[in-house]
Amino acid sequence: IIKELNYKGEKIPSIRYSPDSLITQWEVIGPLRKPDTLIERALYSYEEVIENNTGSLSWERFKPDARGCIVTGRVTEYEGENTVAYFRTFFDAKEDTTVTLHFTTTDELALFLNGRDIGRIYRDGYVSGENDWNAWYDFWENPQHAGRKVEIHLKKGKNGLIIRVRNGQFASGGFFAYGIK
Repeated sequence: IIKELNYKGEKIPSIRYSPDSLITQWEVIGPLRKPDTLIERALYSYEEVIENNTGSLSWERFKPDARGCIVTGRVTEYEGENTVAYFRTFFDAKEDTTVTLHFTTTDELALFLNGRDIGRIYRDGYVSGENDWNAWYDFWENPQHAGRKVEIHLKKGKNGLIIRVRNGQFASGGFFAYGIK
């Protein structure tokens, strides 16, 4: 029986989460058994319903956790067949422009902007070999938790970013995104 817990080391610093600094307006479709190219290639990514060969898929609002993390493990299955989910958000641009988005993730992310595949974001450790499999809440301001950056080209008007996540390797998953809102 443990009678008392104590800690005699250095003072543990308080953690200051800044969810208002992050991209936190997301919607989700999932879980799905496999990737769906109709969702990925949706030129009009603002449509509320996607019709595919299995029926209708509807986008639903997805609330991040208190840190601003998109906890993908709340949607995808770790064990089972439903390991894919899609998340989307929107950006309005006053003119054609290039912006930088910043991610930290425990998932492999596939990015689709306005119906075009614009690349992948891999979790740190997957590529670097550093074995840092964390998604850090302070990635955009702490160089030790740097995450990944990607430049995207927005067209004038409404732009839709769709992110595909695949689970099935870890019991949980998630990502943080920073950039324009």
